[in-house]
Amino acid sequence: MEATYLADGIHVMSSRPGRVIFRSKIDLPRPRDISEVQLNPHFIELHAEIWRHMKSEVLKAYKRNTAIGAVHES
Repeated sequence: MEATYLADGIHVMSSRPGRVIFRSKIDLPRPRDISEVQLNPHFIELHAEIWRHMKSEVLKAYKRNTAIGAVHES
């Protein structure tokens, strides 16, 4: 959420190999007051869209790291 609040653009990277898989322009007016902007419907939409793209990469990395940990414990 902080990146959506602070940035003018966000690039989502894949977990491995690292490459840009999604770009989003954050076209919210400035200055941004977090207590106000987080209630803005467009902010909520942007945040949800970015998280949709990040979620699958987070899960891939988690599965890979969990599998690596299991191998090292054996």
